[in-house]
Amino acid sequence: MVGADFRSWLAAWEKNGWLARISKPVNPRYTLGAITKKLEKEGGVFFQQISGYSIPMAGNFCFSRKALAAALTIEEKNLIPTFRKAMEKPQPCEIVARAPFHKNVITKELNPLKIFPIPTYHEQDAGPYITGGVLIAKDPETGIRNASIHRIRVFDDGIMSLLILPRHLDLCLQKCLAKKIPMEVAVAIGVDPFTMLASQAILPLGVDELEVANAMRPSSPLKLARCRTVEVEVPADAEIVLEGIIDPSQTRVEGPFGEFPRYYSPQASRPTFRLTGICYRKDPFFYSILPAGREHLLLGAIPREASILADVQRAVPSVRAVHLTYGGTCRYHLVISLAKKDEGEARVAMLAAMVNNADIKHVVVVDEGIDIFDMEQVEWAMATRFQGDRDLLVIPQIQTSSLDPSSAAGIGTKMGIDATAPLGGLQEGFKPIAIPGLENIDPKDYF
Repeated sequence: MVGADFRSWLAAWEKNGWLARISKPVNPRYTLGAITKKLEKEGGVFFQQISGYSIPMAGNFCFSRKALAAALTIEEKNLIPTFRKAMEKPQPCEIVARAPFHKNVITKELNPLKIFPIPTYHEQDAGPYITGGVLIAKDPETGIRNASIHRIRVFDDGIMSLLILPRHLDLCLQKCLAKKIPMEVAVAIGVDPFTMLASQAILPLGVDELEVANAMRPSSPLKLARCRTVEVEVPADAEIVLEGIIDPSQTRVEGPFGEFPRYYSPQASRPTFRLTGICYRKDPFFYSILPAGREHLLLGAIPREASILADVQRAVPSVRAVHLTYGGTCRYHLVISLAKKDEGEARVAMLAAMVNNADIKHVVVVDEGIDIFDMEQVEWAMATRFQGDRDLLVIPQIQTSSLDPSSAAGIGTKMGIDATAPLGGLQEGFKPIAIPGLENIDPKDYF
């Protein structure tokens, strides 16, 4: 299986010609990020030599929908259906006694900066950040695991600090605070694509993301192994595992940091992550995600689209598909494909999408004949089927993304655009022009 673990994923990308090997020494401060940015639409990047380190680093494996589908061993058109099915029917994971990351275990002088090539990406970033690690914790009341990706600032003294948004991990942390106990966590770096994607799932409280990852795997079930210093299980084939404790009563200033909206989020006091152990397999690979890069955006888009589509279709069954666009940072702009049966459905679909996810800021609804992945077609529908006084929905003073710099501390305005033709219009005044036989013509036959 292509993405059974990180190493098979790496080997498959090299075989497919989707991996650029950078052989010359690279500075982890800015230069590494600049090279990744230049190649972000082309394929994965593997840095063989990073100045000051013996461990190589990889990134940008999820550079397109096609690549992500290939990593999951499915067709691109099945990305959302496969993910939805796994979300609905998670599968328990087997826990094994031994794992490759048990090979090297460090419990003293715990400073990741001395071992791993942790990058500093942007000019105003506060320092080196871990961006591609899956953080795994447990609900202190139920014991159910939660897996998610967070930016983690690594300080020179080995203490780390991280951004935790008001989602499930934060709820687990608040429960720990109420019980006056620290939260044991582990960050798995260099994991399989199923785990990476599932960590971004929008799930009901109490559903384990690792079990969603297991449900997506067509063969070779996901195996977990226990950490060495905390009571947490992580993917057994992880390259690196950082173990420790998050104590909400202890904070440290974190930020600024270049986030997915392509702006800097400001400094703020964040919970600290105190290491209790550093584990890694023999000759490990470090993995990092370029913030605001294609991989960062796409990993967030697919799970969100699956969740949004489920909710929108419950409200409007004639909805066919949804797409979070790159231009909208795969968070703020949504396009909905609708096989309209009744007038008014477009607005119901808009509202259902906005309710699903507070980040969604602008929604465009188009007829199913429009390719929602082709923004030229979407813009054409807006230009020819939308009138501002008739087809615009505006909702002011509502919760939006706190990382949107145009919002007022997470309070802003949402907007919906109905760019569908009137019922029956596609056969009358809105009938698109067509050239008979166009799809069967090959100009080369006429040269």
